[in-house]
Amino acid sequence: MSTLGDLAQLRTRLGGPDLVHLERLVASWRPLADLSFADLLLLAPIAGEEGHRFVVLAQVRPVTGQTNYPQDLVGTVVDEVERPLLARSWRAGELVEADAHAIGAKERVRVQCIPVRRSGKLVALLTREASVTFARHTGELERTYLETFQRFSRMVADGSFPFDLDEVETESAPRVGDGVILIDDDTRVKFASPNAVSLLHRLGIHTYAQRAHLADIGTLNGADMSILTGGQQLPGRTSHARAACGNRGLWVPPARRKRWTRPSTRPGAGSSSRPGAAARSL
Repeated sequence: MSTLGDLAQLRTRLGGPDLVHLERLVASWRPLADLSFADLLLLAPIAGEEGHRFVVLAQVRPVTGQTNYPQDLVGTVVDEVERPLLARSWRAGELVEADAHAIGAKERVRVQCIPVRRSGKLVALLTREASVTFARHTGELERTYLETFQRFSRMVADGSFPFDLDEVETESAPRVGDGVILIDDDTRVKFASPNAVSLLHRLGIHTYAQRAHLADIGTLNGADMSILTGGQQLPGRTSHARAACGNRGLWVPPARRKRWTRPSTRPGAGSSSRPGAAARSL
């Protein structure tokens, strides 16, 4: 199976820091797919094709919604005739959104093309491919997730995400579906997903989370403090009563919703603080 690096070197002009940037993006993008309720594809123009044909370097499916691509698309070549909005986004260097046929299928999908930049240079395209047929009902959770994804998409487009110090995600790392908590500059909770609230209950924390300070509900830890004092993202761990969870904080500058934490756990046994499952939050 070809890796992103293998494909990039074989089919594109990518290399050096540009390729490292894309590898870091792919190592960090699974929560973005979950937040967007859609498949994400990373594409780059084939060398010598002048943006007429693109190769899929990587893909990720959401756990929060139905995938449009159960098949593996990595290595697939997409031309300008099949997806004219790819060429349009690449040449203009701008975000382009429109309905299109799913790659290799007749079904229609809503495609958002996001330029991927590093140090001001356009190096690839990220596409969000959402089902038109199975659209989700939009409630507070959906609005919050999509707004957060759009913030990240702007950071991808201006080159500020992924961060230079991103850790490599593992396949066992939890996803957005495990729970999301959004906090503001004052460490007040702006949003807590139902799964996050359930997690807090499993930790023995029954304080109403909305607008509460993290310190008041007992979940402020070293990782959170690092984010709040200017760090970009750090893993941490929260333990309470007979259970524990891992968490990860991620800073999103500057916007209304600035920072969010995604926790996950299973109840522990006895008095041990060992988590029931390896978990990280974004």
